[in-house]
Amino acid sequence: MAKEGISAEVINLRSIRPLDMDCVNESLTKTGHLITVEGGWPHHGVGAEIAAQVQYMIQQYYVQHDIVIARCHCGTWKSLSHLATLFPDFAKRDLS
Repeated sequence: MAKEGISAEVINLRSIRPLDMDCVNESLTKTGHLITVEGGWPHHGVGAEIAAQVQYMIQQYYVQHDIVIARCHCGTWKSLSHLATLFPDFAKRDLS
């Protein structure tokens, strides 16, 4: 990405409990951008929680409000197909 003139700071949160929001906040202060990438659930996942906490911090503490937040999901609802064993009616749903 550097060859294309793109600079990025990558944070790999090795643990989400406790969630290291200080690390996220430091990066956000430097870059003004947040992109969460995860392979988990499209909704209610770790990326959603991080984005929500950052949005809260922006509203409560930041003078600058031009911080960009984006979320990228590599997961899919199709990964829920294993629930059909536990909930037979679930298999009848179209999740696409």
